[in-house]
Amino acid sequence: MYLIQEEFIYRKGWLTVDEYATIVGVSQIAPGINIFSITILIGRRMAGWRGVAVSLAGLIVPSAAVTVLITALYTFIHGNGRVNAALHTAFPAIFGIAIATNWSNVRPSVNRNIRSHKGIFVLMLGVIAGSAALYLVFNLSVILMYLAGGLTMALAYYLVFRKKEDEK
Repeated sequence: MYLIQEEFIYRKGWLTVDEYATIVGVSQIAPGINIFSITILIGRRMAGWRGVAVSLAGLIVPSAAVTVLITALYTFIHGNGRVNAALHTAFPAIFGIAIATNWSNVRPSVNRNIRSHKGIFVLMLGVIAGSAALYLVFNLSVILMYLAGGLTMALAYYLVFRKKEDEK
């Protein structure tokens, strides 16, 4: 979004700061991915419905092209033993980076839950560990485990907050 702001406001002068702020504000109200909303609103502001079509194409086509190229490359080389060895070697590093990135995003929520709802936090860890164990041992459907884990945690939150409401 920084690049959009820099290019459209400061370099090209196509939008004012207020127009951009309004577009960003409106895009955050609408459900979904903000970049799509921003793209649609800027495209419409710039050139009406044609602008929407062109801006969406500019957002989607390059990403889709890169995805198709990477998939084609992987399909071509996936049987190569050296490539598989390299991918298996890289997986722990990629997994570690993903865990570190996600941890930095969820840490405030985790710390808040540990302080205020230790039981729910322990249950959450149990659901995570239990889901991993069930998957590894029984190879259960990931969708089924998401549903079961989500329902378990929703029930736990409902019971905890219902109890707090009853205490008031």
